[in-house]
Amino acid sequence: MVHLRPTSFASAADQHVGRRIRERRLQRGLSLAEVAQGIGVSTQQARKYEAGRNGVPAGRLVALGDLLGVTPCWFFDGMEAGFYRPLLPTRPRMLLDLVRTGEALPEPGLAALCAAARALAPDPRRRNRRSGESAAQTGAAARSMEVDRAVASDA
Repeated sequence: MVHLRPTSFASAADQHVGRRIRERRLQRGLSLAEVAQGIGVSTQQARKYEAGRNGVPAGRLVALGDLLGVTPCWFFDGMEAGFYRPLLPTRPRMLLDLVRTGEALPEPGLAALCAAARALAPDPRRRNRRSGESAAQTGAAARSMEVDRAVASDA
């Protein structure tokens, strides 16, 4: 039996699909073992799919899409001529890390974290009626104008 080496495009496609599987798995907060069980393969095989060392058969791609809440073609999004352009899910990943970390915090620590998050986030309910700017944006603009006036008066 002759084993043919995959073409560079096939290898790049397998790596791209593997990265997209991992990306979506992390966004959904699933472990590798949960995904493996959900599509009927071993954890080792699922790890090989994510690493791009083994190509994912079409039937498994459909099962993965169902499990991860995407269509099979989603796994190929962002791939151009065999090159992978990473679509890093930093915000969903950070939110997932925040939720996992928050579960381990004692109640006072979690309350402090929530208060800090609320203080950092602009309040979408407080908008300037004339311009549509939030209170945080209006306040930042006012502080900027104050700095500009101070610089101009020094000149």
